[in-house]
Amino acid sequence: MVLRPQGVGAALYLASEGALPSDPGYGAIVDAGTRTTDVLTVDLPTLTPVPELCFSLEAGVATAAEALPAAVQAKTGRLPPPDVAVAALTAPVAWGAGTVGGSAAKMHLDDLAATVHTEVRRRFGGDADRVLVHALVGGGSVLPMLI
Repeated sequence: MVLRPQGVGAALYLASEGALPSDPGYGAIVDAGTRTTDVLTVDLPTLTPVPELCFSLEAGVATAAEALPAAVQAKTGRLPPPDVAVAALTAPVAWGAGTVGGSAAKMHLDDLAATVHTEVRRRFGGDADRVLVHALVGGGSVLPMLI
């Protein structure tokens, strides 16, 4: 058995679709999951993981999904159920006498994106300039960010 870091499947798929260049440099695959954001960094010519630049952050889509109900409760006095909050991150959802989420949820995703961006840049340090391409996959594809 060979163990590979999370995200290798996405990297291989992106390479097969021509979405990753084969130039010398690194590619960063960012997957914001429910509770964590996983970052896989690969050497582009070989698609070999760069272990020192592969990591998980303790921030995920749930971070934004938990902030949204608190904002709705502060505004309406009612707390929306968790499934409504998660769905409302990407589109308006009918709830109660109106709708929640959609563009109103954007600030929560922006906050998550800023957190991920800051931490990824910190961890990459001087290697950040070697990253030629960033791919946002899975839940990460909803994040409005550039690393």
